[in-house]
Amino acid sequence: MGVMVVGTTGDPAAVRPTLERAYPWGVCIVRARYSAADLQRAYDALANLPPQTASAAIDPSKDRVSVKMITLTQPLADLLRDYPEAIPEPLVIRR
Repeated sequence: MGVMVVGTTGDPAAVRPTLERAYPWGVCIVRARYSAADLQRAYDALANLPPQTASAAIDPSKDRVSVKMITLTQPLADLLRDYPEAIPEPLVIRR
């Protein structure tokens, strides 16, 4: 098995002993900007967007809530401003 990458909002050195005991393979501990609770709060707020508008999913590898949409409209951009944990992922970018 490869290296397990784990994010923490705390001090990586403080959690290293616990994680090294829990995972018998290599562990890479990185500082995460957002906690699981932060991501869940943003997801809960964005998960019920109308499906034709956007869809949201927690993406731990990005430490963000990915919000996929056809194009980023101004009302959706305004909503996302309240959730810095969310990252818009439009399929079409208008120039």
